[in-house]
Amino acid sequence: MRTTGFNAKFAAVAALLVIAIATGSFILGRNASPNSAVAASTTGQSSVAHESNTTSRSEVPVTPARSVTSATARRSPVSGGLESILVADLPPEARTTLALIASNGPFPYSRDGVVYSNFEKILPQQPSGYYHEYTVVTPGASNRATRRIITGRNNERFYTADHYVSFREIVGS
Repeated sequence: MRTTGFNAKFAAVAALLVIAIATGSFILGRNASPNSAVAASTTGQSSVAHESNTTSRSEVPVTPARSVTSATARRSPVSGGLESILVADLPPEARTTLALIASNGPFPYSRDGVVYSNFEKILPQQPSGYYHEYTVVTPGASNRATRRIITGRNNERFYTADHYVSFREIVGS
């Protein structure tokens, strides 16, 4: 069977995507903008080359990802094996949200403090009403964006930067 030019290009892009995902260098829009080209290196790291320095109003400025230290890469036995993250390694806005939670507000969004139902079943299973969610402000976003802190009744704390797709247990104070 003969492959057309389009099918060959599609197969090449699919192969690169599989390699990028397998090496952990695939980024789902976190550091890329419409004016960016993301290239994966052989070390599994990614680099972003900007075509222009202009930012449209709809783009949200992104803080570069912090490197994961051995302290933040540990798996927590309490949370069913989720990776943990130190409070010091959280974005500054997440630390502000933790301070607001500790002082019982006031919170910037009316939905802060509502019950988190754990529909994704990533966090340990608990009775309804056990978890509550709080918004982590994203600079430049005109809405609540994707970052949240989830708290548990027994003082557990979890951070998600991707709207409940993944979680890290917050450790330390």
